[in-house]
Amino acid sequence: MKKLLMLVCVTILALTASAQKNIYQLQSSQARSMEVISNSYVRPVTVELKIDETKGRIKDVWEITYEEFASIAGAISDRGYSDQQMQRLRDYATFMSSQKHNCDVIVSPIINISTKNLAQGCTITLVGFTANYINWRTMQDSDIPWIRIESEHPRIQGQGYIPYTRATEQK
Repeated sequence: MKKLLMLVCVTILALTASAQKNIYQLQSSQARSMEVISNSYVRPVTVELKIDETKGRIKDVWEITYEEFASIAGAISDRGYSDQQMQRLRDYATFMSSQKHNCDVIVSPIINISTKNLAQGCTITLVGFTANYINWRTMQDSDIPWIRIESEHPRIQGQGYIPYTRATEQK
């Protein structure tokens, strides 16, 4: 009986000791600070785009297997494709086409993503014009109206422009 009582006491003591090891402390302080900031202003660089008229309008078709789709866009949920996944596929096609045609930009790309059975993959078709940057220079005062037009345009600011994708309709 004494041995049993001693065993129970040792067990309770061991459990109490191990429970005390899991005590965490947290301290948080907040103070106001004022940093000395020196401002500098950089005049933007402007550049022109030269469309490659010798190539004209290009059309590239990229066949993507299901495994490539998963590595590019991620796994598909029960709700179907997300807009973010479709944007990753568009970015992939744009990158591959710009590499193929050795250009800096694809101007006015039209991208179609289609699949009959995603287990077999999908097809991305890109149509557009290739262009390269030329005439890099520091912005001049004559460029200010063009920059102002761009900054005030609602489509460029993301207001009122929602790209249409069939992925948003699928479930």
